[in-house]
Amino acid sequence: MSVAPWNAVKEAPGEVVSVPFGNPQIHRHVGLLQRQTSPRTTVIDRLHHHLASFSGEFGIPG
Repeated sequence: MSVAPWNAVKEAPGEVVSVPFGNPQIHRHVGLLQRQTSPRTTVIDRLHHHLASFSGEFGIPG
C-alpha cells in the first residue's frame, strides 16, 4: 500500500488498484525557484515544461 500522486499511478505497469480519498480531493502545489542569473536556465525551463505537461489540467506552462 502506498500514497502516490495520480500521475504515478495512472500509467503504472501491472495490476494497480487506486482508491481516491479525501473530499475534496487532496492536492499540493509544487514550484521551482531559480536565480535570474542562473546558468541552468535552459535545463530548468525544460524541467518546468515537463512537470507542467505531466500535471494535466493543473499544469501551468512556462
